[in-house]
Amino acid sequence: MKAWRPDLLEDFVALCQLIGAHGVQEPWPPPPARPIYHNHYLVLGKHKYWAMGPQGDSDPPDEKTVINRAPLT
Repeated sequence: MKAWRPDLLEDFVALCQLIGAHGVQEPWPPPPARPIYHNHYLVLGKHKYWAMGPQGDSDPPDEKTVINRAPLT
């Protein structure tokens, strides 16, 4: 979470920008469920990353508060 490491704020925002610019937009939850969100996911190695803020994926990078990571399935 961004608040835990204020010394890494620039890196946090840069990763949020990278996810938004190069990530692939996918629905969540995935089909066949009805999607609630359409997040940008960036695959790096064996994980995918996505960033969220108070409005989910739609917040600008500097307003996002958390970067999530999940193993690829």
